[in-house]
Amino acid sequence: MTKIVRVNAEKCDGCRLCELTCSVEKLGAFNPKHARIQVRFEPEGKCVPAVCKQCAETWCVEACPSAAIARDPQSGIVRINDDECVLCGECVPACPYGAISWPQEDRPPLKCDACGGTPACVPVCPVGALTLEVLVAGS
Repeated sequence: MTKIVRVNAEKCDGCRLCELTCSVEKLGAFNPKHARIQVRFEPEGKCVPAVCKQCAETWCVEACPSAAIARDPQSGIVRINDDECVLCGECVPACPYGAISWPQEDRPPLKCDACGGTPACVPVCPVGALTLEVLVAGS
């Protein structure tokens, strides 16, 4: 059973509370640049939160030369092992959804790990654009 964050971009109003909450949860400080979810503003005025979709076909895993990115067998979440990362950045362009960021080249890239199954961003979204979805194996 894998718990993932789902995005309904039609509901997103661009408040960026998800970024602030994520950065506090992961970094201990308000710094949206270091959030594992990034709200992108499209030219036509739409807001699109980018968050790891926990793809079945994991391009980021395939792109990683050091095997630092892998699916956790317990949770099913694709994670970056910071200790194994060689800082090559190959995973960033490999993600077709733009869900891996690399704000600091001397540190490993960042991607959502759904906060271990209890994502901090979901309950703070004032418009319900973020939800927690449980994927059951084989479905």
